[in-house]
Amino acid sequence: MTIASPENDQVFQRGEAITFALAAPVDPSHTVSWESSLDRALGEGSQLELQNLRPGTHTVTVRVDGAAAGTVRIQVEDRPSWNLGLLGQVTADGEAVSSDGDLLAVACSVNESCTPGVLFFDISNPAAPVLRSEYRPADLNPLTVFVSGDLVAVGGDSESGFMSTVGVRLLDLTDPADPRVLASITSVTEVQDVFIAEGFLYVAAVGSVFVFDVRDPGAPLQVAEIPAPRASGQAFAVAVAGSRLFALFWNDVPLVRSDILVADVSVPSAPVVLGSVLAGRGLRMGVSSDGRLAFAPDLNNKSVHIYDVSNPGNIRLAAEYRSLPGTEPRVVVVEGNRAFVSMHGGLGFGTGVEVLDISTPARPKLIGYFDLDTSGTAPTPWIESHGGGVVFAIARPQLHVLGFQ
Repeated sequence: MTIASPENDQVFQRGEAITFALAAPVDPSHTVSWESSLDRALGEGSQLELQNLRPGTHTVTVRVDGAAAGTVRIQVEDRPSWNLGLLGQVTADGEAVSSDGDLLAVACSVNESCTPGVLFFDISNPAAPVLRSEYRPADLNPLTVFVSGDLVAVGGDSESGFMSTVGVRLLDLTDPADPRVLASITSVTEVQDVFIAEGFLYVAAVGSVFVFDVRDPGAPLQVAEIPAPRASGQAFAVAVAGSRLFALFWNDVPLVRSDILVADVSVPSAPVVLGSVLAGRGLRMGVSSDGRLAFAPDLNNKSVHIYDVSNPGNIRLAAEYRSLPGTEPRVVVVEGNRAFVSMHGGLGFGTGVEVLDISTPARPKLIGYFDLDTSGTAPTPWIESHGGGVVFAIARPQLHVLGFQ
């Protein structure tokens, strides 16, 4: 039996997709299976596409009904272009990061056993962040933060005995050394995520996304509410790209699943839900700048699902990227043709950041990787793209600045 792909002695880089295929189809009454001398069982079928085979020389055997029917030898090498490196780092206790211009905010809640607060850094030199000020509220447990120019929104919840009486606080950072409180929002509580776009604040809290007009940030005004697609849905993440809003709702039913909801917010006070899709469960999803692609991590399947949302009424799965062996993708941020994925440590890999080339969304390719903690025991890293291939990754107690070197 002839193996059409791959070719004998073909060389692949780690993370590159490899297609295993027979030259001719096999009668469905027969079972076709593939196995590797290094990775053992690879899967079944006349054709497979796999990523992340371990480095080394693989002798791959195809079997029909258990009997060897052909072999091919391939080489998988450590990717020489994996040049994502550490540009700098600074001590910073935190779990959420956001930046705009020269300002970076790092929020930490009591959930992570740190003193609740927000740290503000000058990142005019991204490789060397300089702490400018700290904000330590007594009535807010900062779980999330968003920076938009001089305006900063800090969202919080109640946890571990800390009772937040404020859902969102708006701060003026015109002087980064002196954060000034503009307003507090108490009408929403248990806030999981915040996002500011074109003078409007979007708040993921409890079972809805709430929309506030903050063009006068000293007097925020709620103008709309977008409820979860399902009664059990809990708003967990929100992002806006152009005129589209993307929200992630965690569900109790179906268990460990979530809904991605897309809405038209060209008129923020009158949002129109365009569609939704049932997806896996992640912490934060990435969205392309044109609002046509959504990148959703799935903790349970250890993969990133890429959804084509160009037609929100018929959202379809365009591709699935499986993370490095044993790792769990948690957070995705998108910058141009790159997607940065924070991952929790697994087999042979620590807690770190992967970089995907998404220029062809249907075939995402791993092009970079950096270990933040080789033991794999550090908390989930929260990441923020700063442009130009620079990404900030917070893995307590360090804020890491990563980039292509």
